[in-house]
Amino acid sequence: MRSLVILDFDGTMTDAEVEGRPFREGYLDDLATVTGRPLDEIRALADRFEAEVLAAPQEYGWLWKGRIVCPATVDPYQRMMPVAKKLLDACGAFREEKDREGLEQILFRYNYRKTLRAFRPHAAEALTALERFDTWVVTNAHVEPVKAKIAELHEIWRGSGSLAWLDERVVGRAGKHVVEDVPADLPQELRLPGLRRPVLVRRPQYRELLEKLRGDR
Repeated sequence: MRSLVILDFDGTMTDAEVEGRPFREGYLDDLATVTGRPLDEIRALADRFEAEVLAAPQEYGWLWKGRIVCPATVDPYQRMMPVAKKLLDACGAFREEKDREGLEQILFRYNYRKTLRAFRPHAAEALTALERFDTWVVTNAHVEPVKAKIAELHEIWRGSGSLAWLDERVVGRAGKHVVEDVPADLPQELRLPGLRRPVLVRRPQYRELLEKLRGDR
């Protein structure tokens, strides 16, 4: 039986910092518009608040039902969440939580479309080497954009192999962030040395997907 290999794509085979630059710039430009503040002021505040987030990585993250399910320092998209909240607080804008959440979702989705393609060096070679395993790409993103990136990577690659085999091995909408109170056979949280906040373990949607891929192993 072949060994099972599960990996993400965005941020793993791509450089999220490069990809996310237009997202960040567009998001800040929109925040300048909705707050009525000069763009230079918004950029300066964003730089300051981003430094605060990076200096205290355990204190910030992707909030799901009021709990941190992913650190905010992993990429520009996650970092923008706490930075945007700090910016709106500093500007006294969109004080109502419901209005603020709606604005943040709109700006996130709109500016996410601006992301670049930035494949990591030797990404195609790495994926080709994984063909001999039972390899799957499991992502929170929709399937089609990830498949499109794989196809583009194949087109620009000058190697002798093929990435076509991976096309039907992309699973999207994984729900890695979805934390619930079940299943009861798992502890609710895991404590790691040096990490002040708990790692929330009960993620049934993601677990079900992984168990399906694992099969009878």
